[in-house]
Amino acid sequence: AELAEMDTELIAASEQLERQQMQFSTLQTSVKAQGFELRQDLEERERTCEAMAHEEAALARKNAELIEQLGRKEQELAYAEAEVATLYNMAADPCTGPDDDRLEQAELQCRQAEAKLAEALDGLRRRGSELSAMDATRTEERRRSEAEAEALR
Repeated sequence: AELAEMDTELIAASEQLERQQMQFSTLQTSVKAQGFELRQDLEERERTCEAMAHEEAALARKNAELIEQLGRKEQELAYAEAEVATLYNMAADPCTGPDDDRLEQAELQCRQAEAKLAEALDGLRRRGSELSAMDATRTEERRRSEAEAEALR
């Protein structure tokens, strides 16, 4: 009788062990799947960060080009202003008399240069805002990716 009772306990213990092994196996499979998904998500975020870094570099190059263009426009404006000042001086000189055509042409060039300068400044401001926004997004993505990578470890 004692042997039969021990057999019954052994069978119950074996069944319980088998159930626990099945639960462990199920949990192990689930954890592996979640780990795989997290790795994939992390890899995707890394690719996103790399793409954003490339885009940031491209925007920085474009910004440098715009700054260079702005410098050229400022030089053109300075030249036009100097020419206008020369024409005003000539117009004020009683010996030479005013040259209305040259004066009007210089004033027109000056207005055009000022308009181009204003346009370039607006473009630079927009680019600066875009770069700032992209930098903030990239920083947040990098921080999130690093936190997730740390959590995976």
